Amino acid sequence: MEVDMSKFNENSLSRVTVEDILDGIKDEYSVVYSRDGARLLKCDNIHITNYKIKDNTVVICDMAFKQCKSLNSIIIPESVTTIGNGVFSECESLASIIIPNSVVCIGNNAFSYCVNMNFISLSNNVTFIGIGAFNHCVSLKSIRIPSSLSIISRGLFHSCWNLNSISIPNSVTLIEEGAFSCCSALINIIIPDGVRCIGDWAFTWCKSLYSVSISRTVSVIGKGIFGNCINLKKIIVDSQNEYYDSRGNCNAIIECKTNTLIAGCSSTNIPISVFCIGSKSFYRCRFTSPITIPENVLSIRQEAFYECSNLQKVQIPNSIKYIGYCAFYKCNPLKITISSDCFNRFKNVFDSLSKDGYEIELI
Repeated sequence: MEVDMSKFNENSLSRVTVEDILDGIKDEYSVVYSRDGARLLKCDNIHITNYKIKDNTVVICDMAFKQCKSLNSIIIPESVTTIGNGVFSECESLASIIIPNSVVCIGNNAFSYCVNMNFISLSNNVTFIGIGAFNHCVSLKSIRIPSSLSIISRGLFHSCWNLNSISIPNSVTLIEEGAFSCCSALINIIIPDGVRCIGDWAFTWCKSLYSVSISRTVSVIGKGIFGNCINLKKIIVDSQNEYYDSRGNCNAIIECKTNTLIAGCSSTNIPISVFCIGSKSFYRCRFTSPITIPENVLSIRQEAFYECSNLQKVQIPNSIKYIGYCAFYKCNPLKITISSDCFNRFKNVFDSLSKDGYEIELI
């Protein structure tokens, strides 16, 4: 579930060599262009404060304005089609930018660590935005994702701490790993029809996230997507989804084919029809009350309740056939109620938990 990086890995137009710089033409602002004027190669003035890119420029090359910490204004002409990797990375004074409709490609980390960036107007024709392009744009509160985009790439909005509003268009089919991780101001997420895959840790550490709605088209969901979403209370899967459900308003995502609960929250009520509690399904969940594991559950996968430090009591049913590695890691002090028969089957597991300060109660 990753973006095809061939647009930049094989596109030499955004790459710059020493020979390119030596052969280039430097303007009065110490910005270097290729001789034909089609490529902006590098800004040699790290103290530049504002700049208008020359008309007829097609490509802004990799790292061109990286660490121009005083740059507070940049104008990109309608001729530009490509913004390379890391072009405006660490431009700490840049507060806003308008990306014209001519731009179709934005490279990896293009605006990463633009910590004062509070407004971005994206091209209506952009089809590719690379890994982490807006990561650590910590002042950004909202952004409109254009309907020309089909993939929200890995870590695209990672650590955009103040991002509180996001609208995902129906054109998006894939949300990659950690796309919205550490967006700690996000409150509600609606995954629209069109999205088919949600990658691992997509919304992890979204500490204000309260509700999530999953559309009918989603067919693949990665692990730990709501890890450490400590305020998540409401999870709804569209009733027409063939692959996942939230049966009985259980506030969880359950894989229909295997009856595996793959993602839950503190208000999850595990249905009796669930056979398996999946890996990292309650990763760092902040429980406010004991959780009941139904009698039909056969397995608890690795790290299912990883670091659920508020979980005070859990009863493990006699039906359990498998308990994975670190299933209850760092949940102490936790009281585990279990039958003698089940305890004997997993004696090594519970002896180890007992040594770590867990209370084991036999019934």
